[in-house]
Amino acid sequence: MTTTSWLPLVEEYLSVRRGMGFALETPAYMLRDFARYAEALGHHGPLTTDPAVRWALASRSADRAQAIRRLGAVRQFARHRALLDPATEVPPARLLGRLPRRPQPHIYSDAELAALLAQASRLLPRRGLRPQTYVAFFSLLACTGLRLSEACRLTVEDVDLNVGVITVREGKFRICRFRHMPNYVPPRPMVAVLRDGCVVGGERAAWLDIVSVGQRLSRNASSGSGGR
Repeated sequence: MTTTSWLPLVEEYLSVRRGMGFALETPAYMLRDFARYAEALGHHGPLTTDPAVRWALASRSADRAQAIRRLGAVRQFARHRALLDPATEVPPARLLGRLPRRPQPHIYSDAELAALLAQASRLLPRRGLRPQTYVAFFSLLACTGLRLSEACRLTVEDVDLNVGVITVREGKFRICRFRHMPNYVPPRPMVAVLRDGCVVGGERAAWLDIVSVGQRLSRNASSGSGGR
């Protein structure tokens, strides 16, 4: 009996879900890894719970929550496969337990925000773009309500200083929307300096991208530089 080619089935599932507006960045990585695992295992025929659980528990992370997330990704894939192949087994919900609740989000007070911006302004090198970038970045988060990932992906073309509008092109469910940028924060002269200074290798890079030499601003970098 020939083995099932799982990667094409995963790609077909991802294409359908993305067509519905889901980004699926992490699930895509997980499911491709599962597909390679299932093919290496020689699993053939309909998808069953056993290889899904074995793969989920094979995570390098000792965190039980990671195994639960991995199985959850395969479970969603299995639900899709069950529509096409009724013999598919969909792993029961909470088979490996329940994910812990997300921590309560912290709302920064004006004093805490001021302290955060003060610390960001002291980042090294003092005369470089790094401190100015983070001050503008955290100010944008506070005053526009952008998600962290949305702010990280902003480019020069997304920021219109003439009308004070930010275009969010890759928002939740890939919906494009516009956000007003207040006149008072971040200071427009500072944003203009960052915008005009973001040039790498002769080509204009994304605004808020240049923290040091060619380093793109990321979720991890922004979290580690001044808090979440």
